Amino acid sequence: AAFRSAMAGIIPLLTLTPAEPDTFRGRQRRAGVDEVSVVDVEACAHTAVRTVEHIAREPGRMVKLSTMIVGRGVFEQDGRRADVGPGDVVVYDSHRPYSILFEGDVHMRVILFPYSYLDLPPATLARVTAVRFPADEGLGHVINPFLAQLGASIADLDGPHASRLVRSALDLLVTMLSDQVRRSHPDSGARGDLVTQVRAWVEEHLGDPD
Repeated sequence: AAFRSAMAGIIPLLTLTPAEPDTFRGRQRRAGVDEVSVVDVEACAHTAVRTVEHIAREPGRMVKLSTMIVGRGVFEQDGRRADVGPGDVVVYDSHRPYSILFEGDVHMRVILFPYSYLDLPPATLARVTAVRFPADEGLGHVINPFLAQLGASIADLDGPHASRLVRSALDLLVTMLSDQVRRSHPDSGARGDLVTQVRAWVEEHLGDPD
């Protein structure tokens, strides 16, 4: 109950159901910059469900990006199902129903931010929710470690430096999502070798002390 109450004050409204209520344990740690929150979550097996009723009670639109550290989760939204493991990234939208199943212990890092930060049309975001971005392929190989490091270090950052780092991470997320749309929907108009572009960006900015 304590874990559910703590999470209710951080993430959009949903229902958490432990697999073993009597022995369930969980903890969360949160850091925030501007309107962005990073939540580090460790918990036993459970499910998390956001329904149309939840959305009606709390209609604000947030995008959630989860990076798995330990364990596996099955994310479902918009008719898709993503089996996500360590190092993988998945995106989901609080404005539409979703469900998450964790069959065992899990440690993940969740980044929450307003939908408006993405600067993407709703239809574009809807094409890439509940899609697994693997840690060892394409853009994921470049972006996922950066996002994981952002979550691990954001609590130690403050001031303009933190805001710039968060905004840069979200710019990378837009690139990742755009590439997924381009590959899944070749008629979407997205062009260019995004892997090369992002790799160059990361190499430049991770070496920048500012």
